[in-house]
Amino acid sequence: LYANFRNVQEKNIIKKATVLLDPQKFGYTHHIIFFLKFHDSYGITFLQKREEINTIFEMDEKHIYLVEAFFESGASLDKFITEIEENISLENVKFWLVRKQIIHEGFLA
Repeated sequence: LYANFRNVQEKNIIKKATVLLDPQKFGYTHHIIFFLKFHDSYGITFLQKREEINTIFEMDEKHIYLVEAFFESGASLDKFITEIEENISLENVKFWLVRKQIIHEGFLA
């Protein structure tokens, strides 16, 4: 197994080896997915600096993103939403609280 891993690693097929942790066991009880459409590129710069952000997907249109983030409490989530509204010129935003993750990192696993 390790020889196969090293082989694909040497061919640059593996981008990054990582461990998947359970965020709830570290106190991150609020998992959200949100859609954002910015008026300019500053919004993505703002989000890239935030430690709560786990994943950012740039969609096929300019300044449209799908973002995944984790928060320790509803209060920290509310504060984050307020900071987004105060600091980013938004055209559209929609938040969803993730109730349950059905498949996690399942592709080619």
